[in-house]
Amino acid sequence: MKVFSYFLKKWLMGVLLLCSFNCLRAQDSTAKSLPSLVELAQRAINKSEQLAIDSLVVRKAQLDKQKAWEAYLPKVTAEATYTRLNDDIVFPQNLQNLLLGTQRLLIKEGAAMQTAALPDAYKVSFSTPYIVNTTNPNAPSNTLMSAVQQNLQEIPPIQEKNILKANIQGQMLLFSGLKVPYLIKAANHQEKASRWMSESDKMKTINEVVNTYDKLAVLDQTAIAIRQTRALLNEQQHYIEKAFKNGLTIDLNRQKIQLAIEQLSVREYEIESNKKLLFIRLEELTGFLADSAALLHPELQIWQTDVLQGDAQNRPDIKAIDEAILATGYKQKSEWAEYIPKVVAVGKKELITSDLSMLDPEWYVGVAVRWTIFDGLAAKTSAQQAKIDKLILERKRDDAVQLAQLNLKKTEYDFQKYLLNVSSTKKQVEIAQSILSLSKKQFEQGLITPSEYMAAIVDLEKARLEYIQALAAQRAATASYLFASGNLTLDKIK
Repeated sequence: MKVFSYFLKKWLMGVLLLCSFNCLRAQDSTAKSLPSLVELAQRAINKSEQLAIDSLVVRKAQLDKQKAWEAYLPKVTAEATYTRLNDDIVFPQNLQNLLLGTQRLLIKEGAAMQTAALPDAYKVSFSTPYIVNTTNPNAPSNTLMSAVQQNLQEIPPIQEKNILKANIQGQMLLFSGLKVPYLIKAANHQEKASRWMSESDKMKTINEVVNTYDKLAVLDQTAIAIRQTRALLNEQQHYIEKAFKNGLTIDLNRQKIQLAIEQLSVREYEIESNKKLLFIRLEELTGFLADSAALLHPELQIWQTDVLQGDAQNRPDIKAIDEAILATGYKQKSEWAEYIPKVVAVGKKELITSDLSMLDPEWYVGVAVRWTIFDGLAAKTSAQQAKIDKLILERKRDDAVQLAQLNLKKTEYDFQKYLLNVSSTKKQVEIAQSILSLSKKQFEQGLITPSEYMAAIVDLEKARLEYIQALAAQRAATASYLFASGNLTLDKIK
């Protein structure tokens, strides 16, 4: 029986060790699968709707540049029209009479030349009203007037009243009066401005993820500190209960410890509720499910940075304004370029030639110069508007730079201040732990009261919480400083 009991104990110990090993391995694999702060920030960047909008704005600026280049591409149009005039367009009557008379003379001359070539037996004097048929000399002779009338053609109209036209026209810009180059430069700077604004929004997204992550770390570390305090209070409660049974303490001390433990329970409930809200917020930012985020247990650590003595003018939003100013300046120049002559190549081909007038060409190509002499002051007004927009942007830039430089100085001071505060609160934790160790020994020896010992426990908890808050404040100050200097990027996150 003893042998069986011995082997049973060994078997149970082996099972427990195996289960413990599997649990540790499962926890280790789960921890490895959880995303880091940098990965969460990258997820937030990929998921951000604002950054997606910024990408579309950049694409729109690229299309503006492409549209400006496309002004040099030929434009080809096809056109078909039907027109009905009130009457045919004809020559004046006196000109028609002249043309008819000319035809008669030509017919008579032609007939005379053909008659001269006939044998003498067939020749007829033009003094008689007869003339042989020059086409068929053996045919009966007709009168001269009859021959003229037969060969006489009507004078065609210049343009018939029913007109059907179909043509293809082409036009190609050869010289835009510098308008297109200015528009291309304006689009280039506008694209850069959009990209810098996207970088600014990216830094805002990173900053929000860091703040949310650090708030979660504060709650998690606070929960650990409360559990440590609970363990100390439970230990003290054990001694008080034992002392109370032996009549060495009063019931008031028991109730004080019980009250402190219940207060810890309320605080733990508040922490868990706040953590759930942060899990939801983290899911909104990164897409990392709240249920999975509950497995995160971030730790707070000092966030050091090698970026010091930054310049606020390196901020993406300031650079975006600089690019917008340049873009507006080129837009102003493009408006003034409306008054510079433009050169275009033109061409046209008629597809239906039957209805063309006597004066219409079948096709043509050429070069045209177009010079806007007066456009109702439209270009001048647009140029003045662009100038005002540029002045507004310049004023905004000056104001933004002043505020940014002031904010940079403030965040730099906060960075240094909270770095020293972390060192100070860490020393306070060490002192509070030393005091608690000494108080525990004195309490066990009956040299101090339970209230004094509990006060030492509370002081340690307070010191720990202040240290946690100091770490969070230092990290927030570092993030703010990097943001203010335009350096809050993924590679700077710690």
